[in-house]
Amino acid sequence: MDTITVKQVLAFLRGGHFSHPGEEEAIELTMGFVPKNPSQSLLDVGCGLGETSQYLQDKGWGKVTGIDISPAVISFARKHYPELEFHQCDILDADKLFSNKKFDVMCLFSSFLCCQSHTDCLSTLSRITNKNGELILFDYAISADTGVKSPFIWSTTSYPFYPVDTRHINQMLTNTGWVLKSQMDITPQMCKWYEDLMLIFDKKRGQAVELFGESAVTTVYQAYQKLLRDLKRKDLEGIIIHAVKVN
Repeated sequence: MDTITVKQVLAFLRGGHFSHPGEEEAIELTMGFVPKNPSQSLLDVGCGLGETSQYLQDKGWGKVTGIDISPAVISFARKHYPELEFHQCDILDADKLFSNKKFDVMCLFSSFLCCQSHTDCLSTLSRITNKNGELILFDYAISADTGVKSPFIWSTTSYPFYPVDTRHINQMLTNTGWVLKSQMDITPQMCKWYEDLMLIFDKKRGQAVELFGESAVTTVYQAYQKLLRDLKRKDLEGIIIHAVKVN
């Protein structure tokens, strides 16, 4: 199944073009570490359909640029949010795309999991972040070798997926020019958001099938059902990480 269809199914269910759980509530919780400043520059890494980028800019966190690896997703974002700047780009190529530009804030909402090498990702982002710039990761995490498998079996970008390993993230940040400022366990919030999503699925399933087809809706439903189960069993956790660039 193509990525854009999955994201559109989720957008329909969530009532907005968000690709991460919690929608606006999650953004407010995650960005609470970052002072609002319309003049600062933000890079929304793995921006998806673009509504998170738009929300960040509208709410005064700064001037937002979005990147995503999917051409279809970027095309959608450019069409629906034309006042923002979007680029089709792999995270690991971001320093080439922005060779003459640095950002004040790096935001990753459920996109860090797509990087097989978290060290390479952090190094790349460090190179295009101003000194004392901030890194915000909102994602899934593991704290033990649970052997959890990706629920996103259809995805070309997040299968397999790579949750943050909380046993090693501090050292990885240190090795790539960042200092860990805080680490917040948001597993209870993640569970609540996905429980709410499952209820919406049940309520809107008929409409979703009419729009996207039975196969797409069933595939997405089963994936998020598994994700919720893994979170409840603590095989997966929800996490927000805040770090600062030091050199």
